[in-house]
Amino acid sequence: MVRHKLTLPIEAWPNDLRARFERQSLSAAQRARLRHALGRWLKTSVDLGVDARNVSRESWQERTAEFPHEIRNDVRHALSIAFPKHAALLYEGDGTRVDRISERDKLQSTILRNLSRFPDDWRLAAAPLLHVDPSEVGDGILVQAWAASTIKRRLETAAAHFDYCRASGCDVDITPMSVRAKLREDQARVNRG
Repeated sequence: MVRHKLTLPIEAWPNDLRARFERQSLSAAQRARLRHALGRWLKTSVDLGVDARNVSRESWQERTAEFPHEIRNDVRHALSIAFPKHAALLYEGDGTRVDRISERDKLQSTILRNLSRFPDDWRLAAAPLLHVDPSEVGDGILVQAWAASTIKRRLETAAAHFDYCRASGCDVDITPMSVRAKLREDQARVNRG
């Protein structure tokens, strides 16, 4: 079986790139890893028929999109060694911060999503207990006392029970009869496999 080479051997590199790479003070492991990465960049460029010296963040992203994360970063590191003038461009934008949804906002959306599945009388009783105050001063007593994961788990369980009651034609409430019926159905489903 023919073995496909993923990298261009160092002997086939342009002389100036090879000389620039060889001048770097790297450990043996770094040298092997980065030589492989730069050879991969050169091989990919040859395969695509594009200029390997066209180094930018966009070209790096496009040509290494199929590579694993570690190899992509190795290629970028090797390119910053071989093309030091482009090093800053290759890393530009990595430090940008991505806004994440706060845990309180996630909790609030979980509460709203699940409370909408509750019957009206249950929703009216639970809403003040599960109130999430933006200033954290007027939180409901359950929000203050329980962990967010506990609130989520219990709300989802109750909402699923109310959905079951609606689907099976039972009274939409938590009663011993509705809980037993749900448990019997769950056990029958487990027994069926």
